[in-house]
Amino acid sequence: MSQCTRRTTYNLEEEKTISVGSGMVQTGCFERAYIRGPETQNDKEYIPIVEMELIYSGRAGNVLNITYREHNFRVTSAGLSQGSPRPAFTQQVQYDLSTSDIIVFQGWVIKVLDANNQTIRFKVEKEPPLVDWPY
Repeated sequence: MSQCTRRTTYNLEEEKTISVGSGMVQTGCFERAYIRGPETQNDKEYIPIVEMELIYSGRAGNVLNITYREHNFRVTSAGLSQGSPRPAFTQQVQYDLSTSDIIVFQGWVIKVLDANNQTIRFKVEKEPPLVDWPY
């Protein structure tokens, strides 16, 4: 038996302001699986999950710099343990605001309302579909 619970750091259509170096959007799926058996609450262990995030890295002229990262996690009945970003799953992306004020990345559609080298104000208009983890 397994169950996926989605977690995000944003609400659709809600304005949000964050500073450079902070996560604009983060989402992940906690996949619950019974590794040792479903007999008692203490027998539950959780398999690793991946959390995705877009980090605001500042603005140079009309260009926004965004970092995409995926994290490995290990969740057990004792709590959450965050892994480190995997280098192969880190990507730098740039968006030219003179072309569009919309950021589109892996299913996220984000409208940039204001951005400078200190903060960005935005709202998430669309999010990636919930991943159906194959466990």
